[in-house]
Amino acid sequence: MATTDLYFDLTNQQFIQSAQQPQALNTLSWYYGSVKRLRVKFVTRTSAQQVTVADPTGWAVQMAIGDAAATPTVDTSATGTGPTDGWILFTLQLNVAAVATALGTADQVQRDLEFQITPVASEPEKYQTKINLRSRLITTTLVDPTPPAVAISSAEALALFVPRDGSNSSYPCDSFIMVDKENSSLYYLVSITAGQWHIDPL
Repeated sequence: MATTDLYFDLTNQQFIQSAQQPQALNTLSWYYGSVKRLRVKFVTRTSAQQVTVADPTGWAVQMAIGDAAATPTVDTSATGTGPTDGWILFTLQLNVAAVATALGTADQVQRDLEFQITPVASEPEKYQTKINLRSRLITTTLVDPTPPAVAISSAEALALFVPRDGSNSSYPCDSFIMVDKENSSLYYLVSITAGQWHIDPL
């Protein structure tokens, strides 16, 4: 499963392109049925064009997606793990039924994405931004590939299809293939003893 890297600006409560390019990122759009693995780095803004990457060591970080204006509705939540090299990892599985209800026949629905950060020996702080959850065109999760053709071996071809008219002692006239005219089924007939045949459907 691919992991998406994101930078979250704690000062302006928005995602940015990167620590080196702190311009605001367009509103995220996710397909609602997919599992998301996110790595997030948190930054604080020191000026309009500069940010500093925060050190999340010892932080307890939670992430939730939902509708803060209604109830609130939580479509998914996860506790971050890490940090690893400053990244906090989240694995999200959206509540498909709840989001499908919110979408209805629309192409997308806007939701709140909230972080709750509890630094060491501090009170929790909440940060929110907006994301779009989009409906999907392809809803099947698994497509069975067409099985490859199975090649027949030379020996099998000779055993089945060489004419058996008694002229070649290597291939005696002891078997043949017959087609049922009613349903086009194939049958393989093998002579067992004089006057007796064994029939196998193909």
